[in-house]
This record gives sequence, C-alpha cells and structure tokens, in this order.
Amino acid sequence: YLASPLNILLLIWPSKYLIEFMELSILVKIGLAGLFCFLFLEKRYQLVGKDKNFHKNTLIPAFVFSTAYALCGFSAAYSWDIMWMDSFALMPLIMLGLYRLVKENKVGLYYVALALSIWANYYLSIMICIFTVFYFFLLFFEQKKGKWRALANFTWFSLLAGGTAAAVILPEIAIIRY
Repeated sequence: YLASPLNILLLIWPSKYLIEFMELSILVKIGLAGLFCFLFLEKRYQLVGKDKNFHKNTLIPAFVFSTAYALCGFSAAYSWDIMWMDSFALMPLIMLGLYRLVKENKVGLYYVALALSIWANYYLSIMICIFTVFYFFLLFFEQKKGKWRALANFTWFSLLAGGTAAAVILPEIAIIRY
C-alpha cells in the first residue's frame, strides 16, 4: 500500500501534515495522468510537426481529451484509493512506451513505466497488462516491418518488468496466501 514512488517524499514531510500530503499526492497523480495522456496523444497521433509546432487545430483537442482522461469517472470514484492512482496515472505512459517499442524499437519507457505500475499496485496493473496485450496486437498488425522484433521485445520486457516488481509482489502473495 505504500509502494507509490511519490511516497518517498514522506521522509521529508512533517508527520502532522500526513492528510495534507495524501490530498496533495492525489492532485499530483491526477495531474500526471493528464500530462502523460497528453504526451501519449502528442506522440501517437503526431500532433507536432518537424518545425516543433503543433499542427493546426490539434492542441485544443489533445488538451481536452487528456483533461477528460485525468478527470474521468474512475479518477473521481477512486481518488480516495490513492494506491490505484499511480497505475491510473502511468497507463498512458505505458501505452506511449508500447507504441515506441513497436514503432521505433525503443524499449526503455515501456519497461520503466510498466515496472513502476506493477511495483506501485499489481491489482490494477493486471488490468493494464491485459489491455497492453490487446493494444500490442493492434500495433503489431498495423506494423509493416520489424513485427517479430517487436513481439520479442514486448514479451521480454513485459516479463522483465514483472520480474523487476517481483521484489514487492512475491512477499505480498506469500502474505495473502495465509
């Protein structure tokens, strides 16, 4: 329950303001969800041209849709469950990493984001992993070349991300079994 990367800030936070920290962390995670969704939309739909400017009429829709993701019903209904908000915020970053894995053969973002999500909350990450498989196959079939390398990278780095998070998951499974 305390595996959130933001919880490291609790080391320097005054203990009498713990409730305020939790409220602030919820706001930060919702903000990160919107930011990461915006980054995903920007890269996935190539909203920025070679001149580093947004294409005409793309900035506002990307902003609106990323804000809609950050403030969706899940965010409103489960914001009290702060451990789920990490995976919610990281989901667009995982999808961006997966997109880069398939299209550009860059695996770093996918591995780090997925490992962080599983580390922070494996309950919600199970659903994210299922969705990731479906999204991978969509990207796989629209890919023209490099399909098998993408499949190998996806398989290897998904397993590696799960293995990285196993330091937290295995003790949790052992505790749940009893």
